[in-house]
Amino acid sequence: MPDLPPGLSFHQDEWHAAYLLIDQKPLVDTPPLSRILRLVAMPGGFPTRNADGALGVTITCMRFLRVLECVAGIDFTRAAAPG
Repeated sequence: MPDLPPGLSFHQDEWHAAYLLIDQKPLVDTPPLSRILRLVAMPGGFPTRNADGALGVTITCMRFLRVLECVAGIDFTRAAAPG
């Protein structure tokens, strides 16, 4: 998979949420799209070894729903913050 810019598919909050779901601090610089897709799949059991091949559509979509739930929580927290 080429290292396409993630802005084609992912909003910054989405890739930040993908990092948070695997208990890692998001990077300052935007990671490539291939890295974000692997981050999304990791909590679903994808081991991310080079020999594991390509990501499956089903697991990626299911795990992306989890990312979207996390983004909704981020948005809620921002809206509820004073000021």
